[in-house]
Amino acid sequence: MTTELAITLAAALIASPLLMNVGYWLIAIYEKRYKYPELIAVFLSNGKKCFGRVKKITRRELHLQDIYYLTSDPLNIGKVLVKLGDEMHGPEDLMIINKDHIIFFEKLKAEGKIAQAIVMHHQIMSEKAMPRKAKT
Repeated sequence: MTTELAITLAAALIASPLLMNVGYWLIAIYEKRYKYPELIAVFLSNGKKCFGRVKKITRRELHLQDIYYLTSDPLNIGKVLVKLGDEMHGPEDLMIINKDHIIFFEKLKAEGKIAQAIVMHHQIMSEKAMPRKAKT
């Protein structure tokens, strides 16, 4: 075996596990750089994207909470931001995503349209939850 072939095989053996675990490495980098409460956009291998806050990261999964996603408006006006849990089947506000299905993710800016819409939704929901004082 020549030296060049041995080096190529060694490089392939080292690189292949790294390439197969891209989602794992992306999350590991995120875990070190960002704090969990920040909003992120997660782009999935099926073409869908969701927005939320990281609750937990395991070796194989990303646990996302406070989840929103975009869907087409029934009146075809544009896209609508939907809170996970408001659907007819009533899922819990937790999504466990296999890291193999994560293409990439982005931290959302506070002044971005999605982040502002999420903050506005939280404000509306907290106002609805507050008991109103009776007028005397």
